[in-house]
Amino acid sequence: MAIRREAQDEEQMNYERNTIVSRKAARREAEDEKQRNLRRYTDGNRMGTRREAQDEEQMNYERNTIVSRKAARREAVDERQRNLRRNTNGNRMATRREAQDEEQMNYERNTIVIRKAARREAEDERQRNLRRNTN
Repeated sequence: MAIRREAQDEEQMNYERNTIVSRKAARREAEDEKQRNLRRYTDGNRMGTRREAQDEEQMNYERNTIVSRKAARREAVDERQRNLRRNTNGNRMATRREAQDEEQMNYERNTIVIRKAARREAEDERQRNLRRNTN
């Protein structure tokens, strides 16, 4: 059992050592590749890179402009919708208020009319009573 365990430990250590060595080698290769690419770049490549960067910048600018316009349109539509809802709600409230005012006016008018009619009837009653009592 102890021999197996030692063999497994040895195997694990070798695996880890190889992994570390492989990683170091991969890092070295990546660094070498970077250095080669750096040396490979000439003035022409630098110009091309600058042109690509400018093209990329222009594309991003145009994309952002389009996105901004779309967002502005969306915001305008949202604002229009909000205003419509607000105005509709406002109109509903105003309509309700107008209806209540109209109702109140009608109520007062009817009350006044009723009072006038009641006064007229009372006056007529008095007149009849006066005539009756006079006769």
